[in-house]
Amino acid sequence: MSTLRQHYKAFVIEARAQLVGCGGFAVPSHDRRYLPVAIVRGATAKHDGPLSDDTPTEGVVIQITLNERLDADPYRALRCAIDYACQVIDGLRSSEFEDMPRGVAFIPLPQTLH
Repeated sequence: MSTLRQHYKAFVIEARAQLVGCGGFAVPSHDRRYLPVAIVRGATAKHDGPLSDDTPTEGVVIQITLNERLDADPYRALRCAIDYACQVIDGLRSSEFEDMPRGVAFIPLPQTLH
């Protein structure tokens, strides 16, 4: 599993490209598929200084799994996860986040009913 960490606004985004399917790394590289996953946490600042690179002590704020965006390139899957997480962060109103209790928060996604 490949991992990339990036700061965005007051958050830390940890993106992962999870290898999916049977066979793992025994599967030839051109047949592998990676699942983009992003974990968004509130960033911590040390003594009102710059944001820390340490893993925040607060729980997971948002975990985003893009099941429909499997990709053969793990780096592209990482970028997809980060880009989507940035869009989610941009969609949060600051007052909504500040009042949110720390822990896992589920954001309902629009669903199409047939």
